[in-house]
Amino acid sequence: MRKDAGSSIPRKGSGRTFQLESVMDALAPIYPVMQKYGVTLSPKEFHRVVNLVFHKAESAVYDIVHRCMWESLPQQYELLMTDYERAGGLLKNGLVLLDVGCGTGLASELLLRNRLRRWVAEVDLLDTSPEMLQQAKRRAEMWCVKANILQGTVESLRNGTRKYDIIVICSVLHHIPDLTGFLHEIQIFNLMVEF
Repeated sequence: MRKDAGSSIPRKGSGRTFQLESVMDALAPIYPVMQKYGVTLSPKEFHRVVNLVFHKAESAVYDIVHRCMWESLPQQYELLMTDYERAGGLLKNGLVLLDVGCGTGLASELLLRNRLRRWVAEVDLLDTSPEMLQQAKRRAEMWCVKANILQGTVESLRNGTRKYDIIVICSVLHHIPDLTGFLHEIQIFNLMVEF
């Protein structure tokens, strides 16, 4: 379904409409589902709720389903470290890491098994799912770094003054309907991405 900017779609049974924000509305594929089932939430809220329900169920099997990450991420982290060092990058002690959409904390754990670990002092684990964060909290208890559990989205960090040296965004982008807006949010938070 493609709509012009400024057009609207009626909400079934509600007599209300919601405005489309752009020609290429990333949530447009869910409009027919919303209309078919008489959903009265905004598309953004509907997407958020569906993600929460999905991740509640997925939290119990996430590490099993994403088993391939156990093999691929350490290699990717090692390549990044090698490239960084070849470019003359020097790492400092006390690095602070943000894991956006951390899920069960798998990506951060794999990073902490890398040689980068010796410089990391603190990890902020951010996710919208309380069930995923429970898994991440249990996993982080085994780490030798301070871990902070943060429930919310990147937007929820906007008012903070925290700076990050490393930002991990792993197995998340397919959940973001507005990727450009998401990356813009990362930039306007003035997060210091040095690695």
